[in-house]
Amino acid sequence: MTVAQAAPAGGFPIIFGLIVIAIVVFAAIALVTVLRRMLGGVHRPRSFTAVTEVTLSGADIGEVWRALADVENESSRPQGTSFRWLDEGRTLYRFEDSGGNGITWLIIEEQAPTRSVRQYELDAMPMRGIVEVDLDRSGAGVNLSITHHCDIPGIIAMMLKRRPNAEHSMAGDLVGDIVRRLGLEETPEIRPVDIAESPEPLVEPLDLDPELFRSEAQTDPTTESERV
Repeated sequence: MTVAQAAPAGGFPIIFGLIVIAIVVFAAIALVTVLRRMLGGVHRPRSFTAVTEVTLSGADIGEVWRALADVENESSRPQGTSFRWLDEGRTLYRFEDSGGNGITWLIIEEQAPTRSVRQYELDAMPMRGIVEVDLDRSGAGVNLSITHHCDIPGIIAMMLKRRPNAEHSMAGDLVGDIVRRLGLEETPEIRPVDIAESPEPLVEPLDLDPELFRSEAQTDPTTESERV
């Protein structure tokens, strides 16, 4: 009897089955490794500073400033939200939906018509940031330099990786709102300048009295134009 004849019946299917099992095991290990990396990314927050520049040709710096400062009529705010001031000095305001969820903004600095600094914080997730806008006359137009310091949760960080220059989207929304208000015909170029990562959070949480959110503040009668 030869060696081949001595081999047990069904030997090849057994070996094939072992190979298949080995392949499945290796695939499972690879899948678990990938999932661990993904889940690690979900829980790992990200902090960055994005600098963006835009030139609004044919715009007047005074008109650009008024559009920037008129937060009550901001057209880029989240859909389905309403606006309200939270303090009498008109430095703290919110966009919120019918369920009371939204985003709170604090006006940190205003130097008309050249500089605005505001901080925001979302209710739904630990996402907050500071937006600095510097305006400068440039020939027959206005230059804007927008610096966005941002702390975001891991799940949002993963989503941003799929969109080129997503870190500059805040600047794009802000400029788009100004362009719509001024009725500018030319769509300006959004110029990404820099993105700097930070190992530590960049923005301190807003320490606000919960009572501010329970009732609308009695604001002073000063008009927006007078305040600017």
